[in-house]
Amino acid sequence: MDNNYGIIQLPCPELTIYGLKRWGHVREQFDNPYYRKHCRSIFEPILDQIEDYIKNGYKIEALIAVKGSPSCGYNLTCSSSIWGGEFIDKENTDKKIEDLRLINNLGVFMEEIEQTLIEKNMKINIIDMDEESEAVTMEAITELLKGKGN
Repeated sequence: MDNNYGIIQLPCPELTIYGLKRWGHVREQFDNPYYRKHCRSIFEPILDQIEDYIKNGYKIEALIAVKGSPSCGYNLTCSSSIWGGEFIDKENTDKKIEDLRLINNLGVFMEEIEQTLIEKNMKINIIDMDEESEAVTMEAITELLKGKGN
């Protein structure tokens, strides 16, 4: 705000499907045509805003993703080949938890956003927000915006 940048909050696709009281998920669970269609549909009004801002002389410098999210991660996303189904017993649940990994990949929502931007021939930087470190996030944002016009 000190440098005349505005912020538009992207919708959370997991929230708009499951609400706040939901279990954690992995990328593989969201990698299906139904969820991808949902992601595109909730991004559409934001894309309209982006296009209108650009048409009226604004610059969109970045989209900020959420590091590690199976939906909103950009450089890292949560993954598991066996996560899902029922939590039948402790042994079954422990095996699922042991299989959880952070992998170098996009979350499904960020993948759909990136593909949509490519289809529209729009180049917008995407960077991960580190929820565990505000300082790391602010450093990444500052570095990206350094030297750019307001």
